[in-house]
Amino acid sequence: MLLPSRFTPLARAIPYRCFSIDFSHEKPAPHQLEHVTTRLVETVPLMFRHRMDYTFYRKDVLCDDQIFSVQKRGIEQLMSHFGMIGTLGQVFLPHVEMEVLSAVPVIDEGTVRFRWRVKYVSFLRLLTNPRLLRFDYRVQNLSWFDGYSVLTVDGNGDVFKVTLQKVCFQVFPQFIIFVPDATRRAEEFDNLDNREVEGEACAEDC
Repeated sequence: MLLPSRFTPLARAIPYRCFSIDFSHEKPAPHQLEHVTTRLVETVPLMFRHRMDYTFYRKDVLCDDQIFSVQKRGIEQLMSHFGMIGTLGQVFLPHVEMEVLSAVPVIDEGTVRFRWRVKYVSFLRLLTNPRLLRFDYRVQNLSWFDGYSVLTVDGNGDVFKVTLQKVCFQVFPQFIIFVPDATRRAEEFDNLDNREVEGEACAEDC
C-alpha cells in the first residue's frame, strides 16, 4: 500500500533498526573452527615475513603467552606483541622462519590446538660455522624450538583466548630439553590426532 505524498517525508524520517544476534557465549560451529584452522595454517608460516591475519580474533581477545610470561588483552595489544616478536626475529636472527606442524579443531571444547616450529640461525652460529652462509647447507642445519598453542573460539567464530606454550627446543643436535607439563600436553595432543585418524578409518570401513 502506497503512502500519501504528504506522509512520505514522515516515513523517510522513521529510523530503520538492524538487529544482530550475539553468540559469543556459545560454542562455535564446526565450520567456524575449520575457518580458524585454515587461516592459521595459511598465515602463521608468514609471521616473520608479512603482517599476520587478525580478522578472526575478538576485540577483547586475551593472549596468555607462557613463553615470555606475559599477558596481553585486546586486539591492539595482541597485534603489537606479535608484531614485536616478528620484528625482533628479523633483526637479531640472520635466518628465521616458522612452520606449522599440526592444527586440529576440537569441536567438544570449541578450540583449535596447533603445534608450530620456529627454525632459525643465530649470528653466533653463523660466525662459528661459515658453511651456514650457503643456503642449501643452512636449511638442513637450522636450530629450532617447538611451540604449542590453544585458541578458544566463541559462537561467533572469533578467537577470544590464545594460550602459547613452548614444548621443546634444540640447543645442540644431540641435546633436546623438554618442558614436562608442556610435553605432557603435547602427547595428549598427539593422542588426539591418532584417535581422529582411527575414527576416520573406522568410518571408511563402515
